[in-house]
Amino acid sequence: MNIEKEVSKPIFKATLLAISLFIMMPSVISPALPLMEKAFPNIPRVTVELLTTIPNFGEIFGLLINPFLVKKIGRKKVILIGLALVGICGTLPVIVNSFWLIFILRILLGFGIGIYNSLAVSLIMMIYENNKTELNRLLGFQNIMNDVGYIASAFIICYLVTLSWHAVFWVYILAITVFFMFEHFIKVPKKTKHSSGKHFSLSNIKQAFNSNIIYLSILTLLIYIFYMALAYKLPSFIVDFHLGNESMASLMLAVIAITGIPCGIAFNWLYTKLNKWVWVLCMILNALGFYLTSSARNTYVLY
Repeated sequence: MNIEKEVSKPIFKATLLAISLFIMMPSVISPALPLMEKAFPNIPRVTVELLTTIPNFGEIFGLLINPFLVKKIGRKKVILIGLALVGICGTLPVIVNSFWLIFILRILLGFGIGIYNSLAVSLIMMIYENNKTELNRLLGFQNIMNDVGYIASAFIICYLVTLSWHAVFWVYILAITVFFMFEHFIKVPKKTKHSSGKHFSLSNIKQAFNSNIIYLSILTLLIYIFYMALAYKLPSFIVDFHLGNESMASLMLAVIAITGIPCGIAFNWLYTKLNKWVWVLCMILNALGFYLTSSARNTYVLY
């Protein structure tokens, strides 16, 4: 098989990008939480809400063992296992009525995403390392695919949540289709270039993790904590204050993701104009948005 000819095909690129559709999807089922709280009255509300965040623990474990799995069975098999876990464990709650079994399946879903998460980017960099134009273009699309997966699934759940809480888990069935596409269309090169120049040393670690990096990491962590809280509390907030139903909550989460796409595209332009003040603008807009959301008592303010 001619690898150079294969990697230039649109179907190859589309399949390579498609694995990124599921990276942001674990929390997309949050609009079904109010219905699940009613279905499991003996389970504390906070525990039910963990269904949207517990996949993150599986992701962390998956990320940690990813290098060992890649070394043992190869990149392609790792991605296929990850997609299989997402498709099977993500969809099984459609027929499962045990809360704790669903809880375990959600952890396995996160583990599936975690073991191939980093490969969604590194595989593109490895395959197109000699074509910088195509590399940068595909990396841009890969970032957008994260949002596209979330947005598309959120709109689908707008309808599925009107059927039942079981039905919302059908959104993960797409991973099975991507599994077969990846198996059929993707040929992963075996040889890669290994960088050799810098030695692993304590001084290199100190240089990499300077005070600015630590500060920005903590700040980014806090932002993600706020957004995760918004993702799994917004549906309950909307229902409790009679601002809409579960379907509307899914629509709201989709709106957040949609607005992120043009903002991401405009980032480079904003940065050239504002430089480090982009951070300040982001923090002000975040603070204003969270305040208005928490104090909203009508649909227009919430939007």
